[in-house]
Amino acid sequence: MKAVDTEAIVLRTAAYSEADRLVTYLTPAVGKLVGIARNARSSRKRFGHCLEPCSRVTLTYKPGTGLAWLERSQLLDAHLALREDLPRWSYAALITEILAEMTPEGDAQEPLYLLTRSTLEQLASDPDPLNVVILFLVRFMHTMGHLPDFQQCRVCRAPLAGQGQWIWQLPEGRLLCPAHRANGSSPLELDLGTLLLLNQAAQLPLTRLWRLRVRKDRRQALRRALLEWVMAQTHRPLKTLKVVAQFERLPQPDPPGIG
Repeated sequence: MKAVDTEAIVLRTAAYSEADRLVTYLTPAVGKLVGIARNARSSRKRFGHCLEPCSRVTLTYKPGTGLAWLERSQLLDAHLALREDLPRWSYAALITEILAEMTPEGDAQEPLYLLTRSTLEQLASDPDPLNVVILFLVRFMHTMGHLPDFQQCRVCRAPLAGQGQWIWQLPEGRLLCPAHRANGSSPLELDLGTLLLLNQAAQLPLTRLWRLRVRKDRRQALRRALLEWVMAQTHRPLKTLKVVAQFERLPQPDPPGIG
């Protein structure tokens, strides 16, 4: 099989054997790529410091019927600013876990790759990292086709302009006007301005995404709801959320029900 060269972002690294590593990447051309780095623990020449999560690298690999064979890698950006700031690093770990859980293998994902690359860069420098995480979650769910319709009431199709207050019903994910509010496990009240911002975050060019600012009094509840919606898609809790919660000192979203 012919070797392939690509840029990639490391999402996850785990021991595969005494000397080998199992590495999960996000790539533009094939989405999620999982491969084996043979003798990675002793081969600094081939892999160096290129296997750390969140690192942006160039990668040479050979596709396999299951796992890819990783031949060598060179570091492009280690995102040291994230690693030196534990709260930001916990957010980065949360983002890479979501990507590893929800990105399919074998499908081209260039928009998602560009979003992730831009998100990690912005997360390292933005004075408000929580705002970055919220915008990423909205754009990610839109890119993957999982963002609910925030344009109208799910029941009566009333447009946004007709109401100032709305309800996002979780875990069902329905947007409801006040007239059709239903009893749900986690209803989140959203004002018209926040909904308009969410729709902008889904559609704006990536170069303009980070100009958006979620109201500070809405960020904690919105972050909680978005992560609850993510877990409703994965049907499993996010492991890194406990670490994030320690730094944020916020209650965690309820994990998805079992059964």
